[in-house]
Amino acid sequence: MVMRKRRVAAHSIVYPDGKEMEMGMVLIEHGIVTGCRPLQGEPPFTEWVGGTIKLKTNGKGQVTAYKNQLKIE
Repeated sequence: MVMRKRRVAAHSIVYPDGKEMEMGMVLIEHGIVTGCRPLQGEPPFTEWVGGTIKLKTNGKGQVTAYKNQLKIE
């Protein structure tokens, strides 16, 4: 099984509770957010999508990420 991991950065990350982090990076594995952190420098293998990434909690209690209402896998 191949692990699918992504690092995606944007101008802002909005958490499910509405709090916001400016210049942040989201770590995603198999469509589930495994971490968020402030963007520092230019980390390798990080995709810049700009704008806003919104985090939502799904029915299983897992956090997922969306850009322009499309889920980031």
